[in-house]
Amino acid sequence: MKYRIQIDKKACAGHARCAARAPHLFELDSNGYIATEGFEVPAGEEASALAGARSCPERVIAMLDAEGNRIIKLPAAMDQD
Repeated sequence: MKYRIQIDKKACAGHARCAARAPHLFELDSNGYIATEGFEVPAGEEASALAGARSCPERVIAMLDAEGNRIIKLPAAMDQD
């Protein structure tokens, strides 16, 4: 299944917890704020992407499935985190 990260970039408070959890997925700008409004989750990176999204204290990051439903937990076979 394909997943997408959606970010409310304007609401980012710059805690950078997403990048601390998954720096290879969540790029920050030079001021420490999220640099993108979203991205397709690479295959095999689902657990890292979800961990990064869930680490945001402002809850401005969501992981969505192909139908646009918010993902709270991955299927057990994919959950490596």
